[in-house]
Order: sequence, then C-alpha cells, then structure tokens
Amino acid sequence: MADKADEKAKENRLRVFRAEGAQALEDVANEAIAIRKNMARLRELRLAKEAAAIREQIAAGNVPKGKKAISADEGGWAFCAPLCTVARCRSRPHRSSNFAHLAVQ
Repeated sequence: MADKADEKAKENRLRVFRAEGAQALEDVANEAIAIRKNMARLRELRLAKEAAAIREQIAAGNVPKGKKAISADEGGWAFCAPLCTVARCRSRPHRSSNFAHLAVQ
C-alpha cells in the first residue's frame, strides 16, 4: 500500500516538474522575443536620430563626411598567403599590422 502511494506521489511530482519546465521554456522564449523587439525599436530610433543630425548638417550648409574606407595598407584586413610561411594563417585574413611574422627584406 505504501509503495503505491509513493509511486503516485512520484508521478505527481514528475507531472508538476514537466509542467513547470514547459512554462519556464515558454517564458524564456517570450522574453527573447521581447528583447529582439526592443532592440529593433531602439535601432530604428538611433537611425532616425542619425538621419536627423545629417539633415541638420545639410540644412546648415555643411556637407557631412562619410566614413573613410580602410585599405589593407592602413590596417585593414588582408591575406598574406603568398608571402607567409606560417601554416596557421595561409588562408585566413588578418590585419596587415599583424604581418610581423613575415620576413621583411
């Protein structure tokens, strides 16, 4: 008799744990959705603010400067495959400032 009561209690505990686990997963998923929506809202606000600032500069007669492209010679990403003798970086791009391992002649 005690064994059946213990089994029934164990089954009830497992049922409750499963239900709570499913609810916890649903809560986490809902929270992740809310975070993504908030991030999208904030991104839109930031882009609108930046656009308004650029419009103000144009209205004032100042031409806003664009972002300068960085070439490989200025610290951009580049391949050193033809020159490099280090096996680990033959096919991976890395900053040209990290070419110290190359033999400079």
